[in-house]
Amino acid sequence: MTCFKRRPWTIAAGPVVAFLVIVPHLVRNAVQTENPVYPLFTSVFNPGTRDYLGDVNLLYGTGRGVLDLLTAPWNMFVVPMHHFDGMIFGAPFVLAFAPLILLAPRRLGPWLPILSFAAVYYVIWFFLLSQHVRFLLPIMPILATAAAAGAALAWAATGGSRVLRAGLVAVAAILAVNQSMFVGIYSALRLPVVFGLMDVATYLRTPNLTTSFYDSCSYIRDNLGPGERYYANIIFPSYYCPQLPMTYIHFRDEAEWWLRSESPPSMTLSEFIGRAEEENLRFFLVPKGYEFRRNVTGRAETVPLDVATLRFGEFLAPALSRLTPVQEGKYTSVYDGRAVVAELRKLASAGGGGVTAINVCRRSRPASVRERPSTRVRHFRREATSTRPPADRRTPAPDGHIGRRSRRRPG
Repeated sequence: MTCFKRRPWTIAAGPVVAFLVIVPHLVRNAVQTENPVYPLFTSVFNPGTRDYLGDVNLLYGTGRGVLDLLTAPWNMFVVPMHHFDGMIFGAPFVLAFAPLILLAPRRLGPWLPILSFAAVYYVIWFFLLSQHVRFLLPIMPILATAAAAGAALAWAATGGSRVLRAGLVAVAAILAVNQSMFVGIYSALRLPVVFGLMDVATYLRTPNLTTSFYDSCSYIRDNLGPGERYYANIIFPSYYCPQLPMTYIHFRDEAEWWLRSESPPSMTLSEFIGRAEEENLRFFLVPKGYEFRRNVTGRAETVPLDVATLRFGEFLAPALSRLTPVQEGKYTSVYDGRAVVAELRKLASAGGGGVTAINVCRRSRPASVRERPSTRVRHFRREATSTRPPADRRTPAPDGHIGRRSRRRPG
């Protein structure tokens, strides 16, 4: 500890080294986007453009106050399904043993550089990011090492007492069994298909893989012809959905709206019909709902989703209500594209051709979730002079589904 008393600046060694490592990335971001921390703080560095992370800033956690900062470790280990993105770490061995390094305060010196880095990282994660627990994995080795050291110090602190050591061993055994159950459950779900005891299709239909949309995506893959495309506005198209022929929420020439505007371009019904025919849309893949597990028990709730609340929903909802899906899964429906366009033409002929499509998504949520407020690139920067971006810009939008003032994604 003497070294650290003489040179207190060494406490900052961890954060400083970590910052130096990321400097090249910050410089690259600044050159390309005029914002070193893009896509964070776009309202400061890139005014007039979309706050890309604004709708996920308060997605997880219990809040952004000091009390929330202090209680987040307990919540992410004890009630992770209710407040965070699932049981990432399993048993709370870090929560139980890492603080025990304070039993030897005189031996904390060598820990200060790496613990200071972990503390700074945690504060950044808490206040600036979406509080996905998995984003804490970079500091997990530090925390696990501290937990191991804390367990060793606790053992030494028992002073040879059989009662105290028996209690410590009991706590460790309970945590070990809990962790084994955590690992065992996931192994039981995944190993059967690895060893050929379950076919791939059955595995991909299991409850823990509801977002694979395997049946709907497989139907489209097997029936999509050469030169045909399909329109999808499902949440997070899976690997099993054909990727290249997909028109995902926005048409290809609109895909970069989020780089220069706060909201996606509008489109009338007549324009949408023309674009659908131009794209040769063979199918429409739309969501019916999603699975929600962010509750105290972690049990799945099925939350219905109204197509009318999605982009182009004002057009699609009345058209789809008159049609029968050619394929239907638990959370998705596939409609014949030609039949959809025909119904849209009927709607247009009835006087709805000038109706403008809704631009943002509003999703229903379980009653168990309380309301929370939603909180360029130099070579991309240009004024949005028209509702449709230039046709030669083909970069796919990473998340066109949720508008700036939209509701939260499902957990």
